[in-house]
Amino acid sequence: MKHRLKTIGHATLVLFENDVPLLATDPWLIGSAYWRSWWLEKYPTKEEYAQVENAKHLYYTHSHPDHFHYPTLRRLGKPSTLHPVFPRYDLTEFLGGEGFPVKELEPWRWYQLGEEVRMASIPVPIDDSILILETPNAYIANLNDSVPRMGLLRFVRREMFTEDKPVIMLKSYSPASIAVSIYRDGIQTQMKTKQDYATTASSLADALRSSYFIPFASQAFFSRKDSKWANDFKVQYEDLRQYWDRDEIVLCEPFVDFDLDKMDFVSDYGSVDRSLNEAEKQKVIDRQEEEDNFVLPDDFIERLQKYMSELYFVSLFFRNGIGWRTTTSGQEFFFNTRNKAIERKIPEKCDIIISLPDKVIYESLQNNVLTDLGITMFIKVETRVSNRFTYGFFLLMGLHDYGHFNSYRDFVRFARFYAPYFVPQLLKLKWLASGRPSTKTSAEI
Repeated sequence: MKHRLKTIGHATLVLFENDVPLLATDPWLIGSAYWRSWWLEKYPTKEEYAQVENAKHLYYTHSHPDHFHYPTLRRLGKPSTLHPVFPRYDLTEFLGGEGFPVKELEPWRWYQLGEEVRMASIPVPIDDSILILETPNAYIANLNDSVPRMGLLRFVRREMFTEDKPVIMLKSYSPASIAVSIYRDGIQTQMKTKQDYATTASSLADALRSSYFIPFASQAFFSRKDSKWANDFKVQYEDLRQYWDRDEIVLCEPFVDFDLDKMDFVSDYGSVDRSLNEAEKQKVIDRQEEEDNFVLPDDFIERLQKYMSELYFVSLFFRNGIGWRTTTSGQEFFFNTRNKAIERKIPEKCDIIISLPDKVIYESLQNNVLTDLGITMFIKVETRVSNRFTYGFFLLMGLHDYGHFNSYRDFVRFARFYAPYFVPQLLKLKWLASGRPSTKTSAEI
């Protein structure tokens, strides 16, 4: 039988068995993401779109909009969707309610995907997952946006892989967070350099003892007038190649068609186009006009106060409060962490000030999801605490948005679920206690 791997769009891989598409991941194939900020470097051809459309299953690694792109999913119809297991995961409940076939994959368990192909899902902190695929001649490890601990990857290598097959790893390699949006005393400060991102990617590939690395899940560029600046900080394949420090790991170009039997590949990276056509430009203009004409509703302060009051630990770590500045109207709002009240002016002594368009922050509050704001690339974060503490504030919002702060019980469940992923030896003990099936056996999807 023939087996082939193809990468499409941003974070979509398609695995074929005898030219039949068995699985596609995280399809974002049309339009944009993050309030018209993110656009694809290379949109799929009609043939590539059809390959995803005809895949037997779709696997979603996590719920960020550049991975779970709902406009694409709606256009694909009602395909079978596969998902990791997390302590809480509203996405599967939402899709089930919308009539999509949904199946959650038990962590660390092999599932038979094709006649000679199987897959496994490994959740990693926080609410992301690693997808592993096994074919007769290779293992494929899709880390997408996750940055697991080296010890966990070495554990994966020992427990899930055999020594007789090469490993192909796919992973993101460019900033997609507030890492390049932090300012201190009016000066932009980076958490990592381009070389740091390349070193992280190669080190993770080395921990898995990979033979090949496919640049992945960083195939977008930024096109709003307030996010174009971020293109200068984007890590391109050329940067990755310049700083790649593992000669024993073959660095592929993006957009590969990989023959998994012959272990060779070709790339369509030369057709990348980081520009918008006229219709796409108009969509960006239309969105920005909507924002320019938007007036904050009267319930904005109430929504913001409720959201901020629900963040665990924010009063402990950010004693000087959090400021929000709306860039459309120029208004200021300050969350006083001592009394949990919203004030209408940001004081000089404030830990963090976050600046965003009025309509964007209001829509986020309506959806009770603010952690994605850090990924937009048009956010501005002014800080008087350390960059790591600043990043930690967005982490707290993520824990809230994914439901881990809904109750004390939810938070304990979250902590117990992920603790073994920081000390992988605990996973062995957990497996023994639960009578978990051997990693050598496979279940049916």
